[in-house]
Amino acid sequence: MGPFSAGPDPHPRRGRAGRVPGDEPRLFATLREVYGLPHDAPPAAYRRLADTWRPYRSWASFLFRASTFGVMDDREGARS
Repeated sequence: MGPFSAGPDPHPRRGRAGRVPGDEPRLFATLREVYGLPHDAPPAAYRRLADTWRPYRSWASFLFRASTFGVMDDREGARS
């Protein structure tokens, strides 16, 4: 299990729902491409963006990351 899988918890009854991984290069690369964020965007920019997905931040993060499975392996910022 990697940092992305261990980070967010999509179950609201556990009190941690809607969290976004704090440092996930593959997710951040996808968000830069989709939302046109600059490569040097600070983590706070990703958090502000993710706040618009509340209370589904964990699920949105998962879906954004999953949407690039097998596609982003050769792009900068991606890791296996």
